[in-house]
Amino acid sequence: KKDYPLPDAVAKYFITGETSDATPIISARKELAKKKRFDGETKELARASLVNWEVLLSQFPEDKKAVWEFLIDEKLLGYMAMRSNLRNVLEARVSKGHVEKVSGFISSRDAVLRSKQLPFRFLAARRYMAQAEKPDMASLNELAAAVELASNYACESVDLPGTTVIFADNSRSMMTNNISGKSKMNCADAANILCGIVGKGAEVPYVVAFGSEPAPVHYTKNETVLGI
Repeated sequence: KKDYPLPDAVAKYFITGETSDATPIISARKELAKKKRFDGETKELARASLVNWEVLLSQFPEDKKAVWEFLIDEKLLGYMAMRSNLRNVLEARVSKGHVEKVSGFISSRDAVLRSKQLPFRFLAARRYMAQAEKPDMASLNELAAAVELASNYACESVDLPGTTVIFADNSRSMMTNNISGKSKMNCADAANILCGIVGKGAEVPYVVAFGSEPAPVHYTKNETVLGI
């Protein structure tokens, strides 16, 4: 655009491929692309080049543990990306300290509210984690607890005064039809999540599941949205 001319050094790079001291990020990215091992120098280039997490994981598939620990330490994943990658973190078998960092981030009330994640995303995350291959069970349990807590924060603004009754259809048709062509969540999952939200947010909630017969859901107010 006329009002936003490229700096001369950047324009020269696009035309000739040459970098200079005036293009430090581009220069670092070019050097990073040459690296084969995820060592200390590579980490410095990753910082200098402002590289994203997808590039690092793709470029260094043999060093997943080290890459994930670096990504966690440098806080290079946003909330949605971290929530979506909890299974990968488990399968990389990162250290206990790094699991604690991820858990703290996922269960942070401020981070959840800023991310505007819908509650059903946390159900998907919990189920996906459960499919991890040979996870460390202590790490799995800690991350699962963080997801449970996050599900409460995700619907914290729900306030239903008085008595609210909600019925969740768990018939076979609801369980065998997904909410969209690309989703692994079925319609019963979506209905049940709404029940969890009402169960936590209503002043006097009554939650009932039904297929051919109604089945009242018994829980305590200490339960999480996903627990309900």
